[in-house]
Amino acid sequence: MHPNPLRVVSPGEIERAEDLLSQQLRRLGMKRTKQRSTILRVFLQTTEPISAHELLYLIKEDDLLIGFSTVYRTLKTIIACGLGKEVISADAVARYAHDHCSHPHLVCKDCGALVDVNENGTASQG
Repeated sequence: MHPNPLRVVSPGEIERAEDLLSQQLRRLGMKRTKQRSTILRVFLQTTEPISAHELLYLIKEDDLLIGFSTVYRTLKTIIACGLGKEVISADAVARYAHDHCSHPHLVCKDCGALVDVNENGTASQG
């Protein structure tokens, strides 16, 4: 599965997100790196909830040296500082979303299915 096309993110939005991520990294005793900035930028450009593997696929277009564990750990840090959230899809894959995904998503408490909420307010399983 390949994610939808990326959206344009304003320089101001990226700067605010990088500041939040930098604060969280400092609290954890970690450094801000080019790789972490690339992961954050590409994550913010996504239009749908995305798995760590799907994000890695997109990131490889910018930086072939970034590995899966770096993407996964950085996503967890992005979530910890409030720049996104983790959702579990119907296929039991953890996906990550930020506030600017193209439409809202719900997670079924019973089965864990990821449910899309369409523009007209109706839900459909994603």
